[in-house]
Amino acid sequence: MNIIIANNIYLIGFLSSLILCIFIKKFSQNKINLEFKVSKKIQDINKSGASRLGGVGIFLSLILSWSLYSFSENLDGLNIFLILLIVSTPSFLIGLLDDIFDKITPLIRLLTTFISSLIAIYSIMYYFDFNIPNDKFFIFDVLFCILLITFLPHMFNLIDGINGLSASVGIIILISIIYLFNIKLNLQTDTFLKLAICSIIPFLIINLITTKLFLGDNGAYFIGFICSYVIGLCLIESEKFNFLHAILILFYPMFETVFTCYRRIIDKKSIFQPDTQHLHSNIYKLVKKKFPKFKYSNSICFIFILPLVCVGPIFLYNVHSNNKLSFLMIIIISIFFFFLFNKFRKLKF
Repeated sequence: MNIIIANNIYLIGFLSSLILCIFIKKFSQNKINLEFKVSKKIQDINKSGASRLGGVGIFLSLILSWSLYSFSENLDGLNIFLILLIVSTPSFLIGLLDDIFDKITPLIRLLTTFISSLIAIYSIMYYFDFNIPNDKFFIFDVLFCILLITFLPHMFNLIDGINGLSASVGIIILISIIYLFNIKLNLQTDTFLKLAICSIIPFLIINLITTKLFLGDNGAYFIGFICSYVIGLCLIESEKFNFLHAILILFYPMFETVFTCYRRIIDKKSIFQPDTQHLHSNIYKLVKKKFPKFKYSNSICFIFILPLVCVGPIFLYNVHSNNKLSFLMIIIISIFFFFLFNKFRKLKF
């Protein structure tokens, strides 16, 4: 039985996520008048009554598949990725509550992810029995990880404005970690990352094809937390992985967040006030203007952004062994992105 589970664990992860996402989509479109059924967020472009519970299917399927894998491989009861799933739960739940009631303030959500980040970093150091290494950058890496795990879930939520974007960004980040640093990953880490990808893909397919199932805050926070936790794990555990690598892998969501803050300050608005002036929002408006009757305008827009998401990882693949080149690439990409984002910001629709 254990061998059957281990050999088919990715299929189990995919199918469990697919079944859960289909069920959630059907349940949310039930005749019952559920408050969380309709997307009411101002930053959501599609307001066609789509469910915001897509993250629930990803969350539950990953818990199920990883638990089965841990059992089949006789892993330690409290292994590092089971700890991740436990620590990520508060961020997932605070996003779910916001999806249901739409009354959770940004400060409460930020405080939740901050506390979760402290617990996450402590759990990594405790699990691997870290003493403070003789490395002058170690404390900096820890502080960077705390900020990363605190803010990356919110970055994913920020870019979750069109179908497929946050989910595909999460998949690209996880694939980048697997294939850019494959020789440095142990079997547990490699398996967990692939299971996470298998859990996200079914949602992505349903989201793009039906446009009736959104990731929601719960899903954006959960995927963002997974990505930030694993990158934090690589930063603390591996001497070959540093914060420059992390920035390049995460460049698109990080830049979108920084530019959004800049844009709102320039426009004399609160940085916490949602709007529809993001790059993905403006691309959607442009596509909708050109093809007003096209049914899947929302779904195809993320295709235009995917090359931008891949820029950082592609450059990292070529320069990851040279920190000076990595830093130079960050500067060059930042300049290019600034002019691109600023150009779209000034478009009139």
